[in-house]
Amino acid sequence: MTFLRASLIGALTVLVIEVALVFLLNVVGTSQHWGNGQLGIGPLAIYTFSRSGASFAVQTGLGVLVVAVAVGLLNGLGAQWLSRTAQR
Repeated sequence: MTFLRASLIGALTVLVIEVALVFLLNVVGTSQHWGNGQLGIGPLAIYTFSRSGASFAVQTGLGVLVVAVAVGLLNGLGAQWLSRTAQR
C-alpha cells in the first residue's frame, strides 16, 4: 500500500507542477516574443510552443504523462525502500 500511495502522490504532484509551468511558460513566452518550438526528448513532446500573429500558445504533449508516471514510480520505489530499511 505504501508503494501505491507514494506513487499516486508523486505523480499528482508532478502533474500540478507541470500545469503551473504551462501558465508560467505562456506568460514568459508572450512577454519575450518566443517563436515556435518544442521541449521534449526526441519525438516525445512535453511542451509545444506556437506563435500565430500576436497570440502565443503553449500546449502539453504526451511527455507530461510519461514524466508524471516516471516520477510517481520513482517516488513509490523510494518510499518502499525507506519503509523496508526503517523496519530493520
